[in-house]
Amino acid sequence: MYWEKEDDLYNAGSAFKICARDSRGVVVTIIADNYFGYCKKEVKTQLGYAANLYGMAEEEHAGGCLAYPAFDLGEEFDASNLGKVANKGNAAFLGEMHAYYSETAAPRVWKDTVALMGKTIEVKPEGYAIDRQFPDVWYLPETAVFSMPKQSITWTAGGKEQSANLKPRTTYLLPSGYKVEMVKKGSNALSKKKGGQAGQYEKWHLKGTVAEGTNCHKPATVSGGGKSEISKRLQDMIKYGPVFVPSISEDFDKLDELFNKDYSKVSTDATHPSVIKAKTLLDPSVSLGSIIKLMTPQEYYTEEHNLFVKTIPTHLLELLAVIKQNYKTEWGADWRSHFHTDAINGDLGHELKYGDQFLLSSYLRVGFRSAHDQDIPLKHGSDGDAWRLFTLRQDFFPCDKLQTEDDISASVVVPSGVAKKSLWFRSNRPSYKFSQNCEFRLFQRPDEAKHRGFDKICEMDMAKPGNFISNFQPLNREDVQKIVDETVGFEKFSEPMQERLLDFLAADSPEFCVSSAHSRIVDGAPTANPRYLQDSMEVTDTRAFHVGYTGTRLARQTPLDQPVLNPVNSVLCGRRNNGPGPGAKALCVHNPAHYYELPELLMEFTSSMTGKSPSTTGAGSEGALTKGPFNMLSQVHDLNNALVSYALMDAHVFVTSAGVIGPNKQVDHDVSLLIPEVWSRMREEERDANWLIANGFLDKIDDFEVDGKTVPASLLGFRINEKFVNQFFGRVLANPSTVFDEDVIRPEKQDMKIFAEGMKTITDTNARVANMYLEDGGAEMACPPLKALLHIMAKGEYEGMTKDSPEFRKLFTRESILKSDWYHERLTMFQSKEAERLRKGIDYLEQFLGSASDGADWKGKQIASDLKLETRLRQTKEQLARVEAPQYLKSLEGSLGVDPAIYQCPGNNYDRPLRAARLV
Repeated sequence: MYWEKEDDLYNAGSAFKICARDSRGVVVTIIADNYFGYCKKEVKTQLGYAANLYGMAEEEHAGGCLAYPAFDLGEEFDASNLGKVANKGNAAFLGEMHAYYSETAAPRVWKDTVALMGKTIEVKPEGYAIDRQFPDVWYLPETAVFSMPKQSITWTAGGKEQSANLKPRTTYLLPSGYKVEMVKKGSNALSKKKGGQAGQYEKWHLKGTVAEGTNCHKPATVSGGGKSEISKRLQDMIKYGPVFVPSISEDFDKLDELFNKDYSKVSTDATHPSVIKAKTLLDPSVSLGSIIKLMTPQEYYTEEHNLFVKTIPTHLLELLAVIKQNYKTEWGADWRSHFHTDAINGDLGHELKYGDQFLLSSYLRVGFRSAHDQDIPLKHGSDGDAWRLFTLRQDFFPCDKLQTEDDISASVVVPSGVAKKSLWFRSNRPSYKFSQNCEFRLFQRPDEAKHRGFDKICEMDMAKPGNFISNFQPLNREDVQKIVDETVGFEKFSEPMQERLLDFLAADSPEFCVSSAHSRIVDGAPTANPRYLQDSMEVTDTRAFHVGYTGTRLARQTPLDQPVLNPVNSVLCGRRNNGPGPGAKALCVHNPAHYYELPELLMEFTSSMTGKSPSTTGAGSEGALTKGPFNMLSQVHDLNNALVSYALMDAHVFVTSAGVIGPNKQVDHDVSLLIPEVWSRMREEERDANWLIANGFLDKIDDFEVDGKTVPASLLGFRINEKFVNQFFGRVLANPSTVFDEDVIRPEKQDMKIFAEGMKTITDTNARVANMYLEDGGAEMACPPLKALLHIMAKGEYEGMTKDSPEFRKLFTRESILKSDWYHERLTMFQSKEAERLRKGIDYLEQFLGSASDGADWKGKQIASDLKLETRLRQTKEQLARVEAPQYLKSLEGSLGVDPAIYQCPGNNYDRPLRAARLV
């Protein structure tokens, strides 16, 4: 920096950032800007810098959540029948998936809970316990029976039957870690008021939540790709309504036929697990999930059955599921007498009731209607106004989600032997990634908040005092009065935002406030990039983390002095798609979810291409792993680490879509929100892409020609197909075959030329970005597989290999990497640098303790005593001995090590002697 006059303005008075780094690697940054995002990104940059220098860790641009699948248990639930077929009650068998996630390595009983939880719970004489930290968390024995009609819980203890009132806003933990709660279905409210009134279409249900969550990790997610949405609650996307019955007598007659039809011969393979041999679908051994499969056309069913299924009206399929979910085994064949409709003006009504309560259907938004829709094109209104709604399963509850990441994450990869004993008994990866959120406050862009009452979390957050906001419109009292006076629109806000605006009107100060639905006006229009700082869920809802982790602790019997470990077991990156338009080329070639093998994944990571999003002014590459502007080193080091990380984990990475699918199908973030619900309901082997490919759930995409030119569609890897949707989305949706049209599964069918243009955008960007690494020398610092990849991206070949050459693809396998000299060098370099670091620490401690031994240095003696420096010195020497031992190198196998290219770069100053440290 320099100036000619003292009043000269740097950068002409505009915002600026200055970075300085000395020979030791110490960095100082000065930011002169009022946009918080630039400040936090600089913190991110320095964390990534530190992670790369030390090794063994990565800083990742990631979102994430722990998703615990939840189920509707109906009115009654006997805990002793968890995962089994019961002989009484309703929702008697929730299916194989529920049983799979409810199972523990060994049966858990009440005495296990008492022994494990110790003094953290208060055990009552009646044979239950209350959590000492959260009194609304109860622990019950495995014999507990929950009843909504009686609003009671009963169990056996000491040879006597015990009972307690079943309470809302209370979580009941079983010895297996399974959680039961009394919740109001049909209400999406966030408040936990102790009073209230049930609405017409609200009904109390028992909700069951499994003990093991799925750790969904969303790294390298481009702007607008759904990084934050993966951890947001699905409830805001759900609408509730009555169960519609056109003609109850006729419909019940048809249901009787469906219930009692012989389905034993509908499969082309008599041994297929889908075969239902029970005499009636109301048999408790027949789960709702198996009925949904039965009523969905499948390749393993006969043509006759598939044609029959297509003739069943949608409302009848929904009615079948409603009766099945509420049916009680003790009714036998007499189910009809328990359901009815009211009479209206002397005619039968059309809203189904059970007892004195209306039954509910729930509907999930997945995209928006369009004039381009195949079956029911939008003829009136604008695209983005009309929703596409799909019926959720009757036994479905949204996952309980714990927000674990949102932008700045630190992660580490460890060999399986380090953690295996502490993990879920079904975990089977060779190495595990553990990620950690680095922020207590998250810089959110609430895209859906413009729809009043839709993003209830944002409205609740922004109704609190002390917010940090950016790009929301300052509203004075006149502005707010207009909002309040527009009663219909005002009442769409959730209660916290309504109260916030009314309180502002009633007070004399401050002069301005903001509304979650009113972003700042820029050039005459609301900006699409409003932001606010949201407190992390770890801060705002410690109870949710306590309940989630305690459930897992009980299931695994993890001692209290050991952490509950939840490694990443689903990697779900996000891509932003856009159709052709001003400021951005068409980039809409992906369907809802693609699987990328490592070579194609690293191409994707290297380019990190984004379509136009609310937070970007254009579209294109965001730099390697979306960290281009936030890196103090060559981006090739991050790519080296990512390649090693995912290869060691044997991770199968999927990329999901946001924005649009094809040029004509708008989905916004609906897929981003839905994917964790689907993935958390998949078995471990079902998340394995090799298993999915072998069983026909993923289709390989091949190159094809358009106007005589090759379209390199094979770069897109594999994509989900109709079979995948029917099987896995069917664990969430009641009629999964309707959710994605064929031109969503295969977007090229919307417009082949736009698809070809999108693929050209990808290949051109890949080549342009890769050439930058070749030109600036970055490719020479790439590990051998990545170096070859960069050349192939830029030139199409490397040493005679193309991307499809077996010898090239073998470079990316875990086995090949573990045997390679370059990976061994990563480990030896880390061993060397770690030993060097420890020796410096020993020298410093010995120097300090030596000076502190001077009789006159009483302050030094006090510090040495308070910090137990003698003990620390001994421990550091012991750790140095372990690091220098030959077996230490073996223990590192399966971890990242450190990228030696960082230290081998010419003129890097890392070996420059440092001045001896001294206490100031």
